[in-house]
Amino acid sequence: MGTGKPAGPVPRRTLIRTLCFLSALCTSPLLAQGPHLLRLEPPGMDVSAVLKTIADEKLPVGGIIIDVARSGQTLFPVPDSVFTTRVGFEDGTQLTRWIDQIHAQGLKAYAGLDAVRWWTAAYADPDPFLERPELAELDSDLSCNPANDAKYASPWHPAVRSSLVSLARELGSSYQALDGIIVCLRLSPSAYTGFSDAARRACIDALRIDPLDLAVFGVSEDWDPNLKAWMEWRPRALTDLMRELTSAYRDADGTGQDRVIAIGSGAYPAYSLRLQACCADDWLTWALDGLIDGVALDTVPGRERWHEELAVGLDVLERARLGIAPYIAIRGEHHGSVVPLTDAYGQVAGAGLGGRALLLDPVVASELESAIGLLRSRR
Repeated sequence: MGTGKPAGPVPRRTLIRTLCFLSALCTSPLLAQGPHLLRLEPPGMDVSAVLKTIADEKLPVGGIIIDVARSGQTLFPVPDSVFTTRVGFEDGTQLTRWIDQIHAQGLKAYAGLDAVRWWTAAYADPDPFLERPELAELDSDLSCNPANDAKYASPWHPAVRSSLVSLARELGSSYQALDGIIVCLRLSPSAYTGFSDAARRACIDALRIDPLDLAVFGVSEDWDPNLKAWMEWRPRALTDLMRELTSAYRDADGTGQDRVIAIGSGAYPAYSLRLQACCADDWLTWALDGLIDGVALDTVPGRERWHEELAVGLDVLERARLGIAPYIAIRGEHHGSVVPLTDAYGQVAGAGLGGRALLLDPVVASELESAIGLLRSRR
């Protein structure tokens, strides 16, 4: 765990904003240079078959991430939660067998979790919110439209929060052979959510502000103190949830050895307050507070000048001197639609980041072969 926090009584927001302007085009030498991470999402991806391919072809993989929860379904029973256990995984032993197989090949084994991004139209699973609509987070139109990006569970709903904490605790207590967990905790980057009844109640309790009373669009947050307060509160709310998840996992695990790695928006430190409040995954604060031990920074290739914004994030992380060498996360999906992993990698490579350690997330089984092909090219 990195502990070298910046010295001196510099306010955190001032530190982050100052660092952001120091070197917007710097490529950090602190990026992870070791073997890559590959995320697998069973049952659509055959974990054992992929491990055999990695061994037979000596692919440069240092760790396997098993996605343990998707579409409200988990690979093991989670007591006192809204999750259902996938068919065929009712006894929870398959995950243990996969962890043992991964370790037998000398690789790290991680559990992967998209904490609140539960469903997209690209998934083969049914929409979990059809049966439990009260769990969904809503946008400013009071809808949960997957065309915006995906369907999200509300991080403010008590049942969602307690279920996520129970899942983290179960991972720590029942799967202590894991080398850690890799968590993505963020709201939609393409639509302002946070208007569900649960989100509104939480905001009213915290700020005495109802988000439905705010003019989110067409008004600058600098002109409306309530709007600015709401935007500043949203990342703090997700930070509180990340603290609950990491504490539950670490306390249950008890070894003090496992790592918590966050997948975060690489350009987050370069974003305006309005953009930061939208996705709200303040991974730099999580790192500064010791909530996470590592980070995989993902990219938004469709966004203009995304590579320059990502460079800011990399530079800020290096200057914070936390000793964290980040991965670059590449996903085979964008805004809920499948994206060829080779295309996503090509844009990253074109920005001069192709030589870095990667976290490859095929997302769907059809893109797994593309991930294997990329690994072959990196031998």
